[in-house]
Amino acid sequence: QFEHIKLIYTAEAAQQSDYQDGDNGIDADYRLLELGMTIKGVTGKIGYELLGGDDFSGFETPLATKHAFNGWADTFLNTPADGLQDTYLLLTGKLAGIKLLGVYHDFQADKGSEDYGTEINLLAAKKFAKRYTLGIKYASYNADNWKTDTDKLWLWGQLKI
Repeated sequence: QFEHIKLIYTAEAAQQSDYQDGDNGIDADYRLLELGMTIKGVTGKIGYELLGGDDFSGFETPLATKHAFNGWADTFLNTPADGLQDTYLLLTGKLAGIKLLGVYHDFQADKGSEDYGTEINLLAAKKFAKRYTLGIKYASYNADNWKTDTDKLWLWGQLKI
C-alpha cells in the first residue's frame, strides 16, 4: 500500500569564519532542513535554509549559484549582512509529459526582524524527440519594504547533441 510513497529529507550545517589573517568579523552559520515526500511521481517539500548574518557579513558562497536556491528573481545573489532565512514550499511533477515546478519562498533576516518579502517561482518544460526541450520559467518577488518588486520571465530551448 505504501510502495508508491518515498520520504525525502535533508539536513546540512556549516560555519563560516575568518581564515588565517582574514577579517575576524566574519562569523556566519549555514543550515538546511528539508522534509517531503513523493507520491506517484508528485513531489512536495517544505524547507528551511539559513544563510547566517552577523551585522558585518552574511554567509557567502562565492563559487556557487544562489539562483537555483534563493529565488529565481536573483534578489539574494549576495547574502545580506543580517543574513537570510528562506522558508519554502516546493511542488513538482509531470502532467501530460510536461514537467511542472512551483516554489513559494518567504524571506526573513537572520538578525533582527526585517521581512525581506516573498517570491513565487513557476516552471513548465517539455522534452520531445529525445533531443529537444522547450521551457518557460517565471519569478515574481514581492519586496514588502526591502529592495524592489521584481518579475522575470524566461522562454528557452535546448538541443542535446
